[in-house]
Amino acid sequence: MSDLIQMLKERNYLVFTMPEVATEMFKWSDGKMWDDFSVAGPEDDRTWASLQTSLTRVQMTIEDSIAHLAQRSLAKRRKEPNPPDGAVILLDRGVIDNVAYCTPEAWTMVLEELGTTSARLRDGRYDHVIHLVTAALGAESYYTLEQAGQEDGGESARSESPAQARKLDRRTLEAWQESKSHFIVGNSGFSWPEKREQAKRILGTILGETHGSSANIIQTVECAYMPPHAIVSQCASDDSIPWTVSEQVTMTYLSSTSRLQKMTPRGATGSVLYFYQDLDADGHVVKQYMIDFWTYKEKLRTVESCRSDALAKAGVGSIGGESAGVRQLHEVSEERVIFALGDHRIRCRCLEDERRLEVEICTSIPAEQVLPSWLRSAR
Repeated sequence: MSDLIQMLKERNYLVFTMPEVATEMFKWSDGKMWDDFSVAGPEDDRTWASLQTSLTRVQMTIEDSIAHLAQRSLAKRRKEPNPPDGAVILLDRGVIDNVAYCTPEAWTMVLEELGTTSARLRDGRYDHVIHLVTAALGAESYYTLEQAGQEDGGESARSESPAQARKLDRRTLEAWQESKSHFIVGNSGFSWPEKREQAKRILGTILGETHGSSANIIQTVECAYMPPHAIVSQCASDDSIPWTVSEQVTMTYLSSTSRLQKMTPRGATGSVLYFYQDLDADGHVVKQYMIDFWTYKEKLRTVESCRSDALAKAGVGSIGGESAGVRQLHEVSEERVIFALGDHRIRCRCLEDERRLEVEICTSIPAEQVLPSWLRSAR
């Protein structure tokens, strides 16, 4: 975490951090958090759900307070000389991590008590997820029970064996599988310093850096076209792929430098997401803002109204009862299939109209070495 904080400060960002809440609650309760709430362990759904509800509430309250402080601080400092470029909140964990520590029944109880859903917690609270695979999976000699970056030598809420840590890591990865921006940093081929550098490169990509070590972190491979259902079918029959997510993405261009994006999950529990995106001269996204449905509709309505007014002034009427201005908004749709393979999250963009398949992978090794054999053979 300290490396990321220093990196952000050097790039003129305000940085706010938050420790792992489970460890803090363990300290606050002098270790009684586990002793008094989890005598029977996670299989005692009702008692365990009570503990996880309390933990999740505390975490959400602290997150919301930090977000409020970040907004106020950024607004104030932007009025000063040399204002910051933005504010970043770095969290050791998100509340969706708690899913991995619950049975499905216990997590359902937590959601009912909080009056929310997993999709709302995941999509409404977190912009990006960088998942560092546990050292217990591929780097066992480095595995400890200490929280990463914990320098005070204090006790931790962690008590898992390497086997338990591997199981929890897989469950955590699956809990975030439908996140709108999800990166995985594994241990294969990485030393710990290299793993930290990979996380920094990913953060640079998130910040929009297009040069230096962050420039080629996301590789794109052109493969022979496969329809989305064929990719899903291949994933389902491949034992090395633990999960698959499908979504439809619709992009509506408001101008040459901006567009709206709507992401709709296919047969999943995720929520529909809306974004406003700034584009560079080559059409690449340089900044992205999550918006709600009403803002999405209002931006569409505003652009359509302005186009219609401009056409009316130019003497162009309606065609078939529909304004020509509305019809001129350029809209592009694509199907995406996202799946995990080893230490990588692979995104397939199926451009059906063009019969093209673009595969995107966040990796520092040649992308061809990461692709599954059935996708490689399609090239």
